[in-house]
Amino acid sequence: MSSTIRAFIALPLPREAIEACLHAQQQLRLTNRDVRARWTTEEQMHVTVKFLGDMAADQVVSLHETIARAAGTCPDPRAMILGLDGFSSPKRARVIVLRLELARWLGELARVVEVAATRFGIAAERRAFRPHVTLARLKQPVDVSGWIRDAEVPSREVTLRRLILFRSDLGHDGARYTPLAEVEL
Repeated sequence: MSSTIRAFIALPLPREAIEACLHAQQQLRLTNRDVRARWTTEEQMHVTVKFLGDMAADQVVSLHETIARAAGTCPDPRAMILGLDGFSSPKRARVIVLRLELARWLGELARVVEVAATRFGIAAERRAFRPHVTLARLKQPVDVSGWIRDAEVPSREVTLRRLILFRSDLGHDGARYTPLAEVEL
């Protein structure tokens, strides 16, 4: 019997996108000091394409090869930063995110990764793909409508050049991510 790992597939951010995330976090922290939140660290900032959950460790190489073939057709991996949002809704948010546009290539990449993952017995996602970077997880639902309206997050284009299969190990201080395989887009 094979051991399992907790894994996900994500696009790491270029430095300018990380700086935009850090700037947004700083604004949110200064204007909302009384809110209990767990803030995402720089090392945790990425765009998740597919959360795989627990999967057999011996499937990692095959899954990576399948995704690498599919991702190799990505024409131009650019997307616009659009601003902040709250999930599941701004009125009752548990998560604050930096939204990215759903560029055609990004939607196609998510679809291809989804199809590849289901071939390995990983359940298909029921929700539509919404590209984002998690900035904070809130301890309880909060209306963040004013926060996201008032925060200054400049719209800018970013290029997401790599797709990485990560291992995720949960710990007392949050999750630690270890890259297992990478594809250049």
